[in-house]
Amino acid sequence: MVGSQYDLVDLEPHQLQAWGEAVAKVHQVAPTGNGRPDWQTYLDELMPCVPRTNTLVHDVAKDITTRLSKLDITPETYGLIHFDAELDNIVWQAGKPMLLDFDDCCNMWFVADIAFALRDVFVDDPSNVDLRDPRLQTFVDGYRQVRPLSDDDLIQLPLMLSFHNLVMFAKLQRTRDSLASHQQYPDWVRDLDDKLAQVMAQYQRQFEAYEFGER
Repeated sequence: MVGSQYDLVDLEPHQLQAWGEAVAKVHQVAPTGNGRPDWQTYLDELMPCVPRTNTLVHDVAKDITTRLSKLDITPETYGLIHFDAELDNIVWQAGKPMLLDFDDCCNMWFVADIAFALRDVFVDDPSNVDLRDPRLQTFVDGYRQVRPLSDDDLIQLPLMLSFHNLVMFAKLQRTRDSLASHQQYPDWVRDLDDKLAQVMAQYQRQFEAYEFGER
């Protein structure tokens, strides 16, 4: 699709607001009975990729599952989300953001889409979530121009970001296992594997600081 793309540092407040509005519009028109998987299906499919010897990650997965399972599911809070509405998947045309790549869309709490979209704001770290961050507030202001979003919903942002990091960790493990199944591969693949290992190590450190709700 023809258009412009921006990094987070390049966005003006009105663009952050328009971004929030665009995500809310997706939630507003998302169909019910859409046949897409839900968050639990994601975990059920991906967690077997993580070795059982990594007990910490499996413990985190159990805790996140328990905490998510206790959240209310209502038409106002839960439905089809994009899952990856970050700036890499947005093209700007005439000043308006157009969302691309709905391949990973699933059924989850709408606030999760905000956590996933703004993960660059939080540097992928749940402990960095600050509800007073002006970028978050401007995004939320735009979202609320289209549909409601309560302060209680926003409190769940760190939990949703932890879920995202868990999914990404498992996906990276699956990718690295696939690479390791080949006896020989070019240097660029080896370099890629090293980069994936570094990202996984970053997630692992975050899991070590994860605050368990129940254990």
